[in-house]
Amino acid sequence: TISQLRQMTLDASGRANISETFNLVPAWTNNVNLPVPAIKIQNVFAQLIGVFQDVVQYSDVNNNKGRQYTVAELCRIMEDENTFSDPIDAVRWASLYK
Repeated sequence: TISQLRQMTLDASGRANISETFNLVPAWTNNVNLPVPAIKIQNVFAQLIGVFQDVVQYSDVNNNKGRQYTVAELCRIMEDENTFSDPIDAVRWASLYK
């Protein structure tokens, strides 16, 4: 899924899709003449990967930190094609409900 997102950053329509899916503010432009700076792409990836890191760090033992779900729940959501047919939607869900 992260590799899919990485591939999407390589063209304007993919970047626009990421921007819309994750409600980025300011939105990434889909104008090929105005590419998104690498630092902005890196920041989005850092935020998304941080969601998974946070769940792993605070799962089960430290669940009193107000975490919505555990590693097991996150894996179930990410792997269940019936919950989200597009894995990127599963990543979006995880980013919203961390």
